[in-house]
Amino acid sequence: MMHVFWLVYLACRYYKEELTKREIRNLLIAAIFHDADHSGKAGDDSKQIERALKALDNNLHPVDRPCHKEIERLIVSTQYPHCIDFRDVTLSHHILRDADMAQGLDDVWLQQIIFGLGKEMEWRPLSMLRNQLEFIPTSIFRTSWAEKKFGGLRKKRLEEVRGYLACLEGHP
Repeated sequence: MMHVFWLVYLACRYYKEELTKREIRNLLIAAIFHDADHSGKAGDDSKQIERALKALDNNLHPVDRPCHKEIERLIVSTQYPHCIDFRDVTLSHHILRDADMAQGLDDVWLQQIIFGLGKEMEWRPLSMLRNQLEFIPTSIFRTSWAEKKFGGLRKKRLEEVRGYLACLEGHP
C-alpha cells in the first residue's frame, strides 16, 4: 500500500504542471486507501474495493469530504480486472493504475509480487515467477511517467525471472 503511495507521489511531481493541487491531494488519498483493509486473500477484487471504500468513508478528513466521490472513483478504477474502461478515466486514474502495476518492475518486485501478491493469491513463488514471463511483456502503462520510469525495465526483469527459474528448476 505505501509503495503505491510513494510511486503516486513521484508521478505527481512529474505531472505537477498538469495536475491541480486538489487533484494531487485526491490522488494521494486514493493511493493510501486503494488497498486499505485488504484481506490478503485472492478472490473477487470488488470485495477488496468495498473494504477500501469503507475505510475511506471512516477516515476521510472533513476538508476532503466534498471530493469524496472523485476519490472513491479513483479507488474503484484500481479494481482488477478493471471495471472502468481506460478511455473513461482521467490522468489521475491512469497514474494510480500505473503505480499499482509498476511494483512488478520496480526494485521491490521480488518481495511485493513474488512473495506478497503470491501469498495473497495462494500461489507458490515458482508459479508466480513463471507467471511473470507472461505478465511483464504484456503490461501496458498509460502514462508517459510510468513508461519512462519502468518501461525500460521489462527486459531486465525478464532476464532476472529467467535466471531465477533456471536456478530453481535446475537448468544451468
